[in-house]
Amino acid sequence: ISERDAIGAKVVLEAAGLRRVHELATGNGYQTSNQRRIHMGLGEATIIDHLSVSWPSGVTQEWKSLTINQEIVIVEGRDHTVARIKAPAIRQHLPGHTQLP
Repeated sequence: ISERDAIGAKVVLEAAGLRRVHELATGNGYQTSNQRRIHMGLGEATIIDHLSVSWPSGVTQEWKSLTINQEIVIVEGRDHTVARIKAPAIRQHLPGHTQLP
């Protein structure tokens, strides 16, 4: 199992022909820190077709047909996701994100 904050976890999301890739990092500058969330914009997508997480431990987990516009909590080793907060409709903007701790 990876360390608690999953630093280095790689998330790949596919929805409506879009493919988004993000890696969880500690910070991106001198004395900086990033939130332990990943936020991915989906454009006109109505469902997440495929989501995979490659954990630093080497384990890869995959999910299909996930609901959009919500915070999704993913824990390494658990086969299910937990949707915590239903997000309001958000107007489309530059490439955004889906929430992961």
